[in-house]
Amino acid sequence: MLTYGLLILLLIWLSHVAYYANLITLGTLSPLIKKEFSLNMAQIGILSSMINVGTVTAQIPAGFASDRYGVKKMLTFGLVIIFISALGISRSRSYMEMLLLFVLMGIGIACNQSPGTKAVVMWFSKRGRATAMGVKQTGVSVGGIVASLFLPALALQLGTWRMPFVLTGTFSLAVGAMVYLLYREGGPFLEKEKMTKFSLTLLRGQLSRNFLFLCLAGVLYLMVQFSFTTYFVLYATSVPEIPVKKASRLLALAFVCGTLARIIWGVLSDYLFHGKRVRVLKIISTFGTLCLLAFTIPSTLQSELFLDAATVVFGLTGLGWNAIYLTTVGEAASRDLSGTASGISFFSMSLGAIIGPPTFGLLIDMTGTYSIAWLFLAGCMVATIFLCSSEKEV
Repeated sequence: MLTYGLLILLLIWLSHVAYYANLITLGTLSPLIKKEFSLNMAQIGILSSMINVGTVTAQIPAGFASDRYGVKKMLTFGLVIIFISALGISRSRSYMEMLLLFVLMGIGIACNQSPGTKAVVMWFSKRGRATAMGVKQTGVSVGGIVASLFLPALALQLGTWRMPFVLTGTFSLAVGAMVYLLYREGGPFLEKEKMTKFSLTLLRGQLSRNFLFLCLAGVLYLMVQFSFTTYFVLYATSVPEIPVKKASRLLALAFVCGTLARIIWGVLSDYLFHGKRVRVLKIISTFGTLCLLAFTIPSTLQSELFLDAATVVFGLTGLGWNAIYLTTVGEAASRDLSGTASGISFFSMSLGAIIGPPTFGLLIDMTGTYSIAWLFLAGCMVATIFLCSSEKEV
């Protein structure tokens, strides 16, 4: 059973690599897309937000469907949708076409997020669950690392940003085939309560005051994360004025640190803090705030080492919080309803991903500087400390 549980974890991990490689492609190739379509900063942010319009639309239905019909069907469906949308984006000829296709991609991504969390809750016990969730979430970081390292170089070599979308979309289709063939429904920690309909009673049961505060913290975390991944390359090439390839490598470095952090925070939560997830989230938010404040320092006072260090710290915190947060959400509801609870949480988090990048870009356009935008994100991180404090730990 443990061996098959590890296979399940591998499949979920691959699905996360696939969906995030597609998602982050926009951020890594944004200078090229911006140039071809003559876009401003806010329009780039809106493109990123369209992905999350799709996820907002599909998160709760995807979570409920995974409780009702199973994880396997939702994962496979989502990966096929990502393939179709990525292929369409590679052939798009207008800004409006891209907007609609990114919405479709977001729907596919939603079908991988809450079902993936449910799979971990079903197949792993509480002692070790945050570690497993951390391993699962490293798939997101690995997808970001691969996209950041290779896709800009490939696009520059080919003279077009379109082929990278074809490659990431095809990878999603291949992973979808693996999930369909190898994933088995069930799990040793599934609570056998039949889901018959999405009732208002169920919804009210999930929406406790503490759960709502936890969801709001997720909104702010995603505002910070998506703003960073969408604009970091643009920031690094315009403020410290470093080359696109080097900026992309720094973004990849942040994802590497996020990959390691998701496992490390999970292990610390499970074995050092004995399941006290909120304490770990507070530590993450505190250091993430300090890092974002560091980005406000004028470029004339920044050394190359300083920028590298700030990127590493943000990777460990701003890109490393996900596993602990999702474990907290998954444990806030009974296991048979963990898909629905995760869907509600992902729905609210997606609002942050929609609001964050355009707001960040608008602040840059209005002030002509990145400093105010970074301060705005730092304030968001401070707020998460107080919101997470409302969740009771046992």
